[in-house]
Amino acid sequence: MERGAPMSRRERPAKPALSQETIVDAAMTLLDSDGLDGVSMRRVAQALDTGPASLYVYVRNRDELVGLLIDRISGEIPVPVVRPGGDWRKQLGDLMLASIRELGRHPGIAEALFATVPTSPNALAVTDAMLGLLTQGGLSRQARAWAVDALGLYIAAAGAEESLHAARDQIAHREAEIHPAARDIFAGLSADRYPNITDLHEELTYGSTEQRTRWGIDVLINGILATPA
Repeated sequence: MERGAPMSRRERPAKPALSQETIVDAAMTLLDSDGLDGVSMRRVAQALDTGPASLYVYVRNRDELVGLLIDRISGEIPVPVVRPGGDWRKQLGDLMLASIRELGRHPGIAEALFATVPTSPNALAVTDAMLGLLTQGGLSRQARAWAVDALGLYIAAAGAEESLHAARDQIAHREAEIHPAARDIFAGLSADRYPNITDLHEELTYGSTEQRTRWGIDVLINGILATPA
């Protein structure tokens, strides 16, 4: 059987010019398809049809690449303009909910926030807006500094939960009541052994993810306002 003629270099599709932006583009594609564990310098290099060594000209290591992914995703979060006299509580709640949703769209990235302090430009813009909104609430300097850390932990945890729901194709989970199967299990428990669960079995499973998340945000903000640093 006759083999085809080798393809000329001129006939091959041109590779995209290597840059930090094209590297992050390729990493984002891997992140959304395989999760953060699927993102490595080797796999990004393969996606760009080059060797891993060539990436290090633009990105020092995988940790920096993850930081660039966080920054890219943070840039998709709508950051409010903080003005005196605005409804700072609603703005802060909306900012947190938008952050949770954006993190939840990209599997594994929220978990990365537990192990790092985001210091990239877009991530810093989100933090700065949160601090500005907390200032409107009259919190002390130290309370604002600690509050943004507590709120960030809640965002990361809720974002991780959101991405798990998305991975299971639970498209409508945010609007629907959560865990319908758990409701039946709770209702069928022994009241002698689990008196408190059976008493509250309807309340325990009531409400959508968004309702619960907004309530959790309100609880945090109210607690921060009532707790001096």
